[in-house]
Amino acid sequence: MEHLESIHGHSRQSPQEVAEVVGEDRVTGVKTINGETLPAQLVGAGIGVKRNLDFLKDTSIQVNRGILANEFLESSVKDIWAAGDVAEFQDAVLGMRHMMGNWSNASDQGIYVGHVMAGNRKPFEAASSYSITAFNFNVAFVGDPKPEGAEVIERGDKEHTFGRIFVKNDRIVGATLIARPMDRPPLKELIRHRVPVDARLRAILSDYTKQIPMGR
Repeated sequence: MEHLESIHGHSRQSPQEVAEVVGEDRVTGVKTINGETLPAQLVGAGIGVKRNLDFLKDTSIQVNRGILANEFLESSVKDIWAAGDVAEFQDAVLGMRHMMGNWSNASDQGIYVGHVMAGNRKPFEAASSYSITAFNFNVAFVGDPKPEGAEVIERGDKEHTFGRIFVKNDRIVGATLIARPMDRPPLKELIRHRVPVDARLRAILSDYTKQIPMGR
């Protein structure tokens, strides 16, 4: 768990596509398509989600990477909704269109659409997140994990735990966390409720020994 900052060290830069994994008996780094070699001791690969959209060809339902949906998860056709992996939805919390390919989001959106169908029509508001556990430590992403132009607040001792919290317009918009699962629930709530980052909250976020509050 040493040098966790080096694992995260390039998250402030624009994403680069990996062209090659470097190393003989073990991983020593990755080489990007730009020719830059980044040191690494561990490489994780997300294979993504293959969405079944072929059956929508020649229909009136608008499709991009997924089924385009508004903040109510409504498609371009009346009384047809999109939820889960296939939905490319307008995020009412972050003010952006994106997709989430994990089971918790699919469950939340499926339940939400059921309520909307029953007449409880209000925007879908949830701070998206996902996590993986490898080698007995947890890696989590909350909200927008790579926002452009965001202020970065670092959190953790950088040897056993580490995280970056992203702030834009005095609001938390996302976070990446390594071995800090306790920070995930309160950060989701702070993002969802658009809690302002004042001096008091900023001091708490910057001090990893303090528990992040669930609200104001």
